[in-house]
Amino acid sequence: METRNIFIDASIFIGKNYNYRSTDFEQLYRLARLGQAKVFLTDITVREVEAHIETDISKAIQALKKFQKGLEKFHNDARVLKNIDYSLFKELFQEINETKSTEILKCQLSTFLNEISATVLPTSDVSIKVVFDKYFGKRPPFGEGKKKSEFPDAFAIVAIQAWCKKNNEKMYVVSTDRDLKEYCETSDCLIALNQLAEFINVIELHDKELALSVNELLNKNQDAIKKAIAESFCKQDFWIENQEGDVDGDVENVRVNELEVYEMLILEVEEDAAVVHVEVGTNFSADLTYDGIDTTAYDSEDRGLFSWRRIEKTVDQDVGYTAMVQVLHDVEDSEYFEVDWVEIDSGFISRFLRSGFAVHSDNE
Repeated sequence: METRNIFIDASIFIGKNYNYRSTDFEQLYRLARLGQAKVFLTDITVREVEAHIETDISKAIQALKKFQKGLEKFHNDARVLKNIDYSLFKELFQEINETKSTEILKCQLSTFLNEISATVLPTSDVSIKVVFDKYFGKRPPFGEGKKKSEFPDAFAIVAIQAWCKKNNEKMYVVSTDRDLKEYCETSDCLIALNQLAEFINVIELHDKELALSVNELLNKNQDAIKKAIAESFCKQDFWIENQEGDVDGDVENVRVNELEVYEMLILEVEEDAAVVHVEVGTNFSADLTYDGIDTTAYDSEDRGLFSWRRIEKTVDQDVGYTAMVQVLHDVEDSEYFEVDWVEIDSGFISRFLRSGFAVHSDNE
């Protein structure tokens, strides 16, 4: 293991949808509280996350307003939900305070960083000349495009590298930004990672001898893991989508044709159980039934859409996603291995605020 230091880029917070109850963030919290990980950000990174929170809240509210308008205009039957004295239904039609919602997410960020004792490094001492030399020299993190949007990353990464050199330390840099990764390749103290799970896996394998044995069990029982993930996948929410967006219709008989495990990373290991982050690729088939757009018209009397033609078809599609898997094991009995539960994170949400997978109607 190179180091216990980790810098978390803004892209990770954005990609996790600011959800600090996600498995990756919860495991990072555990390691930080135990003193097994030291988390770093820069002041400019925090401001970048906060700026994205403001933008994402604004977009989310606009999307919700569009959804509410759609309920009123095209789904006349749904309006009756406004009269049910149950908060879940009533809140669908209520306005959301943008300022308050933004402050809540910013407060959650601040609380999380305080709880994990994150060190926020200042960028005020970063030499502007050094950053502009990289910009005009088309060097990472700017690259050939000399993207001005990379200036925050440039100041942040230079500050992180300066801290490492001053303290004779190394640091993992977790980011989905390709330019930041290229910068790390030019540094002798920065190590690029794609996701938090990779860092947590490094810590677990280093600190716990048991993790090495469990890793062997995972590889040996990969077929059982794939079967459990496939079964869970077929139980997810699916909706129909085309180039214009979501389509009203039904997705039935979802079946997995092929499932490939790209990577398994141990997030937590105990004497009898382990939590594993699994990167998965799946080819599946599904039967679709939906109205033909070319025969759809608006009925002003019923205030709804109707169609003269119903389309039925079967489609095949490839998707990639993450699965969190808990397995039960006994390293003294290599024959005992059981998948306890599976949670799938598709990374997608439909216009009906469902988490799951979009099935494209134009796929044959």
